[in-house]
Amino acid sequence: MGQDLKYGRNSAVSSPLVTSHPKITVLMPVYNAESHLHEAIRSIIKQSFSDFEFLIINDGSTDRSVEIVRSYRDPRINLVHNEKNLGLIATLNRGIHISRGEYIARMDSDDISLPRRFETQVKAMDKHGDWGICGSWVRILGGPDSGTVQCYPTKSKYLLCELLFDSPMAHPSIMIRKETIFKSNEYYDENFKHAEDYDLWCRLAKITSMSNIPKILLNYRIHGSQTGSKHSAEQKSAANRIRFRQITQLDIDPSEEEFQTHKIISTLRHEKLSENFVDASEHWFMKLITANSKKRIFPEPEFSKTIGLRWLLICNLSTGGVGWKMKRYFDTPLKHVTCIDWSRLVKSYLMNRFPSRSSG
Repeated sequence: MGQDLKYGRNSAVSSPLVTSHPKITVLMPVYNAESHLHEAIRSIIKQSFSDFEFLIINDGSTDRSVEIVRSYRDPRINLVHNEKNLGLIATLNRGIHISRGEYIARMDSDDISLPRRFETQVKAMDKHGDWGICGSWVRILGGPDSGTVQCYPTKSKYLLCELLFDSPMAHPSIMIRKETIFKSNEYYDENFKHAEDYDLWCRLAKITSMSNIPKILLNYRIHGSQTGSKHSAEQKSAANRIRFRQITQLDIDPSEEEFQTHKIISTLRHEKLSENFVDASEHWFMKLITANSKKRIFPEPEFSKTIGLRWLLICNLSTGGVGWKMKRYFDTPLKHVTCIDWSRLVKSYLMNRFPSRSSG
């Protein structure tokens, strides 16, 4: 493997890291990331919590990325080179193995961590020893949803239920207890490229608690050159295989039509849905609720509230008029087996209305 390079404030090379056992390892893979790399690095070295090593792994960059990293003289920066381009998953797993921190904080080379991110997450992880994974709410930068705050569920049982549909955590906002990884021997899996985080959370959720801190601790950038945009088809395929695996825990073998309905439900944004799709969703939700009442895979009442929230969203996105939407939402057998977590809806509304009130 390539030689580690450590940069001190007043020397060109070879200043030791501040502590031999830092509280956090900040793990940031870099591959041809010159466009936003300065912003990402500055957001880390200006954190209010300073006991960390900043492990930057260059994955074969051919642009100015390495030059940009070397321009910083912070002794906490530890630049490591892959001998060739290994890809994100292998680079992340390598970083976990060579990390020295008690916690591993993920960071992407195009995002911005807010100044109190580490302080907030470390305080929460220290307080809650059962948490193996801790994320946060994020603000979207770029794309049609720029400025929107992504308000993920905060409690572990809700996150477990959401994993039936999609990843309920923003990968670059994550802080992981390294001991959880090492004891379980669960790492990122190459078989789920571009959805490796979703797969890992599903596996770790069986052995540890998870949480999202209800504060904006990261600005998450959306642009055409990022992995999710360039490899959209591959990402969808991997995520759908994970969704199918999650469904089979309920002893359900979905038909092609049912699984298609599930895939659409899982990734809803601003689509307009036909009345037939609303009917199909109702049928599918009833099947999930019935199966879970027998298997008890997902906790209650969190599962019923998760389904109830998605039912509300589907009715709201339907092409029918306001009267039809309201009638369809209430005139359903789902009303007897689901409910709405109104507090989550209110928090999401207020956060997007007044986002500066909860930024880290």
